[in-house]
Amino acid sequence: MMKLRMRTALLASAALLLGLASCKSDKQEAALQNGECDTYVGVSVRFPAPETRDLPGDYNKLDGEWQGRDKIEKIKVYVATTSGSNTTISSDQFTETAFNGINNGILAPNLAVEAKSGDKVKIYVVINDKNNKVTNILDAKAADGATFDAEFKKAVATVAAIADVAKYESEKDIVLMTNETAPTDVTIAPNISKEDAIGGKANRVEVRVSRVVSRAIVTVDDEAVKTIDVKRTFTDAEGHPTESKTATATIKDVKYQVTGSALQFNVLEDRTNWKVAAPVYDFVPATTVTTWAALGTEAAGKILPSDAGGYQDALVKENNELANVKAALGAETFSKFVLPVTHDAANYRKGNTTMFEIKATFTVDKIDGATPAGTTPTTVYLGLSDGKFYSTKERAEAMNNTLGAGASYEKKQSTTEYKNGEMYYYIWLNPNVAYNDTTEKISMSPTVRNQVYHAHITGFGEMGVSDKDKINPGEELETKKTHLSVQLRVLPWTIHSYTVNLVNRY
Repeated sequence: MMKLRMRTALLASAALLLGLASCKSDKQEAALQNGECDTYVGVSVRFPAPETRDLPGDYNKLDGEWQGRDKIEKIKVYVATTSGSNTTISSDQFTETAFNGINNGILAPNLAVEAKSGDKVKIYVVINDKNNKVTNILDAKAADGATFDAEFKKAVATVAAIADVAKYESEKDIVLMTNETAPTDVTIAPNISKEDAIGGKANRVEVRVSRVVSRAIVTVDDEAVKTIDVKRTFTDAEGHPTESKTATATIKDVKYQVTGSALQFNVLEDRTNWKVAAPVYDFVPATTVTTWAALGTEAAGKILPSDAGGYQDALVKENNELANVKAALGAETFSKFVLPVTHDAANYRKGNTTMFEIKATFTVDKIDGATPAGTTPTTVYLGLSDGKFYSTKERAEAMNNTLGAGASYEKKQSTTEYKNGEMYYYIWLNPNVAYNDTTEKISMSPTVRNQVYHAHITGFGEMGVSDKDKINPGEELETKKTHLSVQLRVLPWTIHSYTVNLVNRY
């Protein structure tokens, strides 16, 4: 797979000062009596300021990060303690109340545990696993300390819905987090007092964590071009072509949803090849899958072709500079989360790649040749030859503004029905070709965890499609060049952002 040049920058990085070492076990009292415990280990969770690190093939990178609006509800810590050749696993469950509260981004400890110096420990952290998608796996593997680390590294969790691992609740995001990298052995130092352990002066085990999901968001430019001139080219009797404007559509409302999230994820992110869980990475829709309903059946358990939250309003911002993107992220009264999706470079298809779905409601200047009486969007039919809007399919096909209901007619053109004045555009979250570059086709759109993927709409270049089945889930990402104006960028949370002048690049 082509490597991604992603930059993570915190997202929820964390430092865990802990070590529930060998003496914190069912045999602790006996150990104390035998003098085996000779030191203390403190527990705390640190959320440092964002930092930037280069990741391998990223696109649309915005130089900046977003701290997030996270709420910590559950913290489960697994400690692998190795004494000699024997490794045992212990675990403890905490809530934020087990700490002294958050101070300057740190969950400070109010406890310390006795430990045995010389032992080696590895720390595994799972935060906000409210539905036990990861902890159930690790709990089942904890009985065998010798294989626990290997099992952790290859563990794959499955969800039925994104809400199983990430949700917006009471103005906060509650997101599942796990170790950013595989833990390494730390040797417990002797003669550390309880106070020093709590204060973090010694026996500090640092664990960085990251969110297992990314956030996706769409905004609309406050000066976005919201009128679309429908044009057609006509040839006169002498064979001379002339382009003419045949109608004008005006965008009234813009909403978006995000589809194509994975339904499986690696508990430990692959930060070498950036491969996601194998059933997702290897999934390629069959060429015979031509409808999204059929895709839903074929992709079951791997890719989610729907958004449980449905369409939501896209906020208006003056541009996609960092301050505006961060303001929009904090202002949304919902959050669109996705689990990461990557594939081999040759295997990206419309039906296995995460996308923004844009729903634009519009009115037109003329229906059946006359100015509409009201301004409420209504169902219209666009003649594909003459480029005019009609009130019925029959009038559009007949090119007759006054054709009566039930009257016979000769079909002169094909039409597109826009129900309730709604049309749709589809934008890839992290395209490998900029939307303002029409010299190359978009062929990949990889997403990884702990990112923000942001699309900023600057205009509408042409009419969208009438429904999603107008695009084929088995096709490559871009099969033709047409026009929406979008600026894309990806924050940490790393932000990826871009601008889009909406056209149909799919």
